[in-house]
Amino acid sequence: PAGTTNAAGDNASGADTACDATACPKTNAKIGWTTLLTTKFHDVQGIATIVDDCTIVITGFFFDGNGIDVKLYGGIDSNFNAGFPIGPQLFNFPVGYDNVTLSFTLPADKTMDDLNSISVWCIKASISFGDGVFAAP
Repeated sequence: PAGTTNAAGDNASGADTACDATACPKTNAKIGWTTLLTTKFHDVQGIATIVDDCTIVITGFFFDGNGIDVKLYGGIDSNFNAGFPIGPQLFNFPVGYDNVTLSFTLPADKTMDDLNSISVWCIKASISFGDGVFAAP
């Protein structure tokens, strides 16, 4: 079902680290930058937007929920092997995600300067199910 949730599927703020999304500043130059997730596997698609210094929101998110160990990953220039996880586990087959809006909060030790791209990343297989590079509007 469509709706706005945090990445854990709760109707909450999505803040799962010390960086509280409800109080996160808007100082980073990348605020407003977007990327269209390119589908590679498992029907991943959506539009990701950097909304403040701590939060990435994905709208129109589709993913069949399959995989082994799947999380949103941040990286530089699509190098997700050297990247870092953002938010909780996304694996939830067979329910999946059907045109939902998800909010992801960066880990407390990361900033938007630590990434310019994101991926729905299968950690065990080191493969992107869908990814994109952020660009200014």
